[in-house]
This record gives sequence, structure tokens and C-alpha cells, in this order.
Amino acid sequence: MFTTAALAYYEELADLKYRANRGETDALVALGECYERGNGVPADSTVALSYYLVALKKDKSNDELKTRIAALGGARFLSEQGAAVASGKTYVVDLGNGTKLELAEIPAGTFLMGSREENQVSVKISEPFFLAKTEITQAQWSAAFEENPSFFKKEALPVECVTWHEAMAFCEKLTARERRAGRLPKGMKFSLPTEEQWEYACRAGTQTRFCSGETESDLSRVAWWKENSGEKTHVPAQKEANAWGLYDMHGNVGEWCANFARRGGGWNGSAKDCRAADSYRIVPITRSRSIGFRVALVKDE
Repeated sequence: MFTTAALAYYEELADLKYRANRGETDALVALGECYERGNGVPADSTVALSYYLVALKKDKSNDELKTRIAALGGARFLSEQGAAVASGKTYVVDLGNGTKLELAEIPAGTFLMGSREENQVSVKISEPFFLAKTEITQAQWSAAFEENPSFFKKEALPVECVTWHEAMAFCEKLTARERRAGRLPKGMKFSLPTEEQWEYACRAGTQTRFCSGETESDLSRVAWWKENSGEKTHVPAQKEANAWGLYDMHGNVGEWCANFARRGGGWNGSAKDCRAADSYRIVPITRSRSIGFRVALVKDE
């Protein structure tokens, strides 16, 4: 049983996490210190480093913060990829009829893939890439295909009921179109993200269950899931973006990845399903009103 003093401390810690997940720089640094020192939470230098890196994105000239990052073995983040801070660059594809597709640049970097309850592995993303800021909408889908397979029909909603093969066909058509027009950077192509790219982009420097924090209320700030979706999809970008400018990485519709995995949960998913670490391998011919996709712009290897 908690004493009054202990209970007050944990309430203070909860408030600190809430403020950090809202992006308040001082709270991000303070929470990083808690994890670095094991103050009220398990000591974990990797988690501390992730909070410091997100804080540095907001205060890039903070030399003291850079010193802390370097002391935790994060010097490579500072020298090799600018502390894994997104550049803010956006790649825009004009699909015609007033419809555009915006992709955010995702920096190269290293992260822990998976969750503490399951197996975690260190993964290096060697090259920066671009990822669509939102799930592909039905209007964007219509730029490539006449038939709209979606159950929830509305141009502004995410396309769903698409198989893995159809999602890849969209990427291939987009690649061919942009190459013919001479607009696609040399050596690049549109594709589905790998699972590693997807989780890295979803986390955006965090190691919490969701990019917004640990709790279901944190999830609801960034996601439409079974507790708040009203059993339907929603127009993308109505919730908060993650630190790298990506919307609806949790919830709304699950997203195909290059290896047949489904990521992100969905409008009918539980909080467990919506975790950054959660992954389902499914048959590539699967159609579901809770599965869509977003595209990546990557090296054509």
C-alpha cells in the first residue's frame, strides 16, 4: 500500500509523463533524467536517451543536452544523423484533380525494435527515407485505380479492404508514373515500408507503448481505436501527429508492410493491438475493412 508521500510522488511522475508526451521540452528532459538515474522508474539509459533526443529536436542549440546524449553513448546520433531528429523536409506528389500525397523525411538512426515484454533487438536504419504523413485515402487511391474497394466509402477516408498485392500495385503505378514524368529522384521508388522502417517511424524517438505515451488516454490523443472510433474509420490527421509529423500510425486502419505484416492496430483494435511493437503476419490476399496502407519513398535496391 502506498504511503501518502509515495502516492503524491507517483502522481507527480504521471503528470511529468503526460507533459512529456505533449512535447514539453523541460518535461522530456526531466523524464529522461528519471530513467537515467532510476528515479521512480527502472533505470534505462536507452529510454533516457530517447527522451533526450526528442527534447533536442525542440531545442537544437542546447549544448548541455548534447553533452548528456553523448555521455549515454549517443554521440553517433549527434554526428551521423543529427540526433535522429527529422529534418522537416516534405516530399509532395501531385496526383491531379487537386489531390496531393505528402511524405515526411525520416532520418537514419538506431532504435530498439519490439517491447520489453517481448524480444527486443537493436535495429539500424542506415538510410533516411520518406513516409506518407497519412494513410492512403480513397481520393489518392482513385488516382491509380478506378475501382474503390473500401467498405466505408468517402474520398477523404483511408482506403481499406485492399490486399497486400493491391497496395504494392499502387506503389508500382506511382513509381512508374513519376518516373515517366521525370519527377522521381534517381535510384528511388515507392513501396510499402519494411516493418523496421514502420516501427522506427512510428516511435519517432520514443520507447513507450505508443508514440504518445503508455496509457490508453495517451493512445486516444493520437489514434482512433475501439474505445473512441464509433466502429468506423475517420478522416486522417484529425488526431495529434508524432514527433516526426506522421498521423494515425496507431489505429484508424492497420497498415500493410513489405513483408505481409499488419501494423498499427485499427479502428476496431484493442490498445494492445495498437502498440508500436505489435505485429501480425497475415495472408497477403486478405481483405479487411480495418486494413489499409501508407507508402514509403525508398532506395530502389
